[in-house]
Amino acid sequence: MSKESKNSYGLGVILGIITAIATVAATTVAIFMFLDRKKKKEDKELEEYLETSIQ
Repeated sequence: MSKESKNSYGLGVILGIITAIATVAATTVAIFMFLDRKKKKEDKELEEYLETSIQ
């Protein structure tokens, strides 16, 4: 391999690793946002239920 093709390979590997890390981070954030929204909805439903049951 020439020196130029080794540099291109190394750059590709680094970009691939960065892309993989960004994908994992984005997926993690999306999952936490989904779970948080679901929890807030359940909390709101519970609060409404408790308010109506007290009256």
